[in-house]
Amino acid sequence: MENQIDNFETFYSERLMPLFEKLKPAGNEASKWMVAGISSLFLCIACFVIGKSTVAFFLIVILIFSVFKFFSKRENFVYDYKEIIIKEIVKYINPGAIYEPLQNVSQVDYEFSGLYPRRCDLYTGEDLIKGVYKNVTYYCSELETSLYKGDTHGNTLRIFKGLFFIAPIGFKYGATYVWPADDVQLPVTIADYHFERFLPLPEIAPVDMNNSSFESQFAVYSNDGFAARSIIDEAMMSRMLHFRNQINRDVRFSFVNGFCFVAIEMRENLFEPALSDIMDKDKIQAYFFSVLLILSIINQLDLKRLV
Repeated sequence: MENQIDNFETFYSERLMPLFEKLKPAGNEASKWMVAGISSLFLCIACFVIGKSTVAFFLIVILIFSVFKFFSKRENFVYDYKEIIIKEIVKYINPGAIYEPLQNVSQVDYEFSGLYPRRCDLYTGEDLIKGVYKNVTYYCSELETSLYKGDTHGNTLRIFKGLFFIAPIGFKYGATYVWPADDVQLPVTIADYHFERFLPLPEIAPVDMNNSSFESQFAVYSNDGFAARSIIDEAMMSRMLHFRNQINRDVRFSFVNGFCFVAIEMRENLFEPALSDIMDKDKIQAYFFSVLLILSIINQLDLKRLV
């Protein structure tokens, strides 16, 4: 992985630069309709100001059509960009991995993890990557989940947005959850229990890990304390803390019936390109490191030890 980081400049110039030419027609089409929409808007405002209402209404029609075409063309551009550029990055960093921009981790897997047991009303995702790295099979995607606040405006409250990672492991029994110490995901009110606001979890209890540094950051709950301590030994606690400090993001883990789940919260979209500069090296490097982050989960947690 270190060689791939060192070779980014070569990868960008030799592997990606020739591919950008394929994207220019789709990008230009979307940009053309964006300019048409902005021009129509300003002309429409000017016509209303000078009293040319008939022309203004005609321009409104053009504006609506331009907006529709822009979003349609932009969607095509984004898909082409991911199929060409992001897929090439994934292929370079983890040969053999499969990238599917329109797919995501299933809601069944998300709920099974128990990391965010509050029932969600909206579940969306994209950018599924699945592969094998250091003999660890994994799959992950960007996810966003939310629930309705219950007001008359249909406002929502975000539950999770970020990278959701899954890997099968050799520990087939028990359910262990590692939440941030200040955000344990358990029902806290009678309403939570009686109005089915939370998905059912196994009967779990806090596990004393005898590590004050770790427990200042994380809280461990499990239905099998022995299994929890077997998976999360001193070395694993150290790795989890290091990983949390390295990425400087909210991260949580669970080990449930033979699967390791990792959720990393992110505000930004993982692989969303901008029309302004499709060759922006800084953005490309950000996508590059997003893929490396996925493999870093396996490295930092030493998941091959659990397979």
